[in-house]
Amino acid sequence: MDLIISVLRNSKGTDDNLLYEAFIENKNFDLINFDDQKWVDYYSENIISKIFRKLLRGLNQISLNKSIQDKIIKFKPRYFIVFKGSNIFLKTINIAKKNNVKTILIYPDLNPAFYGKNFLRAVKNYDQLYYTKPNLKEYFSNLNNNPKFINPFIPNSNSNKIKDYDSNIGVLFVGHYSRNKSIQIIDFIKKYKYKISIVGRGWGALKKFKHVNIFGELYGDVIVNLYSKSLVVLGLLQKFRKQEIFKDVITSRTFLVPFYGGLLIHENNEFVQKIYGRNELFYFNDTEDLIDTINEIKIKNLRQKLWLKQKNNILKTGTRPIELFKMFK
Repeated sequence: MDLIISVLRNSKGTDDNLLYEAFIENKNFDLINFDDQKWVDYYSENIISKIFRKLLRGLNQISLNKSIQDKIIKFKPRYFIVFKGSNIFLKTINIAKKNNVKTILIYPDLNPAFYGKNFLRAVKNYDQLYYTKPNLKEYFSNLNNNPKFINPFIPNSNSNKIKDYDSNIGVLFVGHYSRNKSIQIIDFIKKYKYKISIVGRGWGALKKFKHVNIFGELYGDVIVNLYSKSLVVLGLLQKFRKQEIFKDVITSRTFLVPFYGGLLIHENNEFVQKIYGRNELFYFNDTEDLIDTINEIKIKNLRQKLWLKQKNNILKTGTRPIELFKMFK
């Protein structure tokens, strides 16, 4: 049995929880896990707790890394596996390598430099880097000596089925506030007059629109239920005006929404077309195109038929954790 020390969030609904649960279920691995969200990036409900979290962030990172280092030195695992890794120091990676531990980073985000120069240096030093942004192949090839592209994860389990449409949910968007997404969302809200539901942090200002539900943060079975009962789910992508190279083209929800029973209407690009296929009703180019697509799906009752095709396509292209395990060997 191979011992693994990992840095994975184990809250149901997070991207890396799929990997965590797969490790727990796999009898070939023994896992010691550190959830860095609970150590450093824990959720704060009010401004005072957010201030304390920010003030204590550096100390919490030091404590997290020291605990990991001690476990690596004591147990000498075969693998040190990190998802995202923005809280992991270069020193921790070097200690693992000095103890003949293979270091693996699974990086699901865009520009690593966003998390600072120290993190960028750390990314360069992992023995193996798996990244999930197909448009950044050249960038990651120049950053790490052993990069490999994988599509985002889907569970090892069977997929969920789409449920009857709930008009009280309507069109669903899931994601935390960002400036460019807020511009898109507000434009859509003003032009689409039927029910819209929004899940994520930072959207409180949109409560003024009477046809909009604001849920805040939701995870696990609650969000899965919303996916499967929504008319469609909006697939909006992150963009950076000053760094066009790092624009988003696919996300974990590209795969997880159809897996969990939701029909995702995705911003159009060549990369997602390789996953979903060429059916134009899977994509939109602007707000007017999006509204026309939603209306066509609703009027022609195409929701279930489109979802089934979308789901079958992501089952062929998504990365199941068991496939990743084989790459470690």
